Order: sequence, then C-alpha cells, then structure tokens
Amino acid sequence: FPAQYNNIRTPFNQAVERLENLDNSMDDNTFYVNLSHILREFVENSVFIKSLEMTTEEIQSNKNIIPLEDTLFEQWISLLSRADQIKFARRISSQSQRNKDIKWSKDFLKWTRSNWKLI
Repeated sequence: FPAQYNNIRTPFNQAVERLENLDNSMDDNTFYVNLSHILREFVENSVFIKSLEMTTEEIQSNKNIIPLEDTLFEQWISLLSRADQIKFARRISSQSQRNKDIKWSKDFLKWTRSNWKLI
C-alpha cells in the first residue's frame, strides 16, 4: 500500500503547536527544557543543522552556518543561555520572563517562516 502523508506536520506547525501547548505552570526547569528543545528541534528540522546535539556554546561558535540575522541570533543565544542557567545552575525565572520568552519564540517562528524556505 502507498504511504499516507496526509497527517505529516511541518517543522513550523509542530513547533507552533508545541509552543501553544507549553504549560506555563510547570516548574522553571521543565518549562525551559521544553522551550529550548522546541526551538532547537525546529532549527534542526528546518535548516538541517544538528542543534539538538550542540551545546549553546557550539551553536554560538557555528553562527556562520545558521541563517539568522545577527540580532535575532544573539537573542536566540540569550534565551538558550538563560535556559541553560535555569536547567544547570538552578537559577529561577519570573512569570514575566517566561511570558516574554514565549512571545519571543513565537515571533522567532514567524520571522523564520517569512525568511527561510520552510516545507
């Protein structure tokens, strides 16, 4: 039987759906683990850069292969660094910061949709 591809979600749609379902009432660690994973997975599946396997520092040192404007790239690195601090150094975040990070993530996806050739 031929494969059925009707229900395949694009990386963009999958990331948007996962952001919409991200529970803001989670503890900081779980919230930022999920947020970081959503964005890294989106980049990996959209531009085929192994960002899930890279540390934030490795992503930053490979800036030249990631098709982002400098300002947007630095903002993404800042969010990933904040997530690392929360995940590994037990820093805490505020509800306001979480809301800003969700909004930024949605804006990031919108930018990529209009500037990357997404499937």
